[in-house]
Amino acid sequence: IFFRFFLFEKVDTILLNNSDMKRRNSEESPLNLHGCQRVVLFDGLCVLCNGCMDFLLKHDIEKRLTFGQMQSPQGQKLLQELGITMDSAMKQFVFVEDGKCYRGSSAALHIARHLRWPFPIMFLFLAVPPFIRDGVYGCVASNRYKWFGKLDACRKPDAELRARFIEYQDES
Repeated sequence: IFFRFFLFEKVDTILLNNSDMKRRNSEESPLNLHGCQRVVLFDGLCVLCNGCMDFLLKHDIEKRLTFGQMQSPQGQKLLQELGITMDSAMKQFVFVEDGKCYRGSSAALHIARHLRWPFPIMFLFLAVPPFIRDGVYGCVASNRYKWFGKLDACRKPDAELRARFIEYQDES
């Protein structure tokens, strides 16, 4: 089981190449995470995705996560730096942590580690093969607008939450 866990997780993770890591360890980082260690990029027009971000904001009591809307200039720039097209990003949300980029179900499970109890236990579901996890994730993701709806424009967080969004990091 442990071998499967690490094998599947390694396949499911996009690692930044060594030259990126060398530059990131120096003073100038190739990824502009706006001084944040963990960034969740999500579809700002999706009602389900916005609901998930509300859930994360509520349960991330230690404020470990920072958020970004894929449609924002900052979100698009980060996607470009990660080598992820907008079309691809719209199919699976993105979580960047410690030089690694996680997508879809893996992103959700890695995020769960940073929430208050009992949600970190969900991390154990990484032992489930990605083709099963991503199959379920993909079914919901491809139907999310039909099932949950779509907003006309990305919403703007209130003043209290702006510090948690990369779109407003330069204002702080």
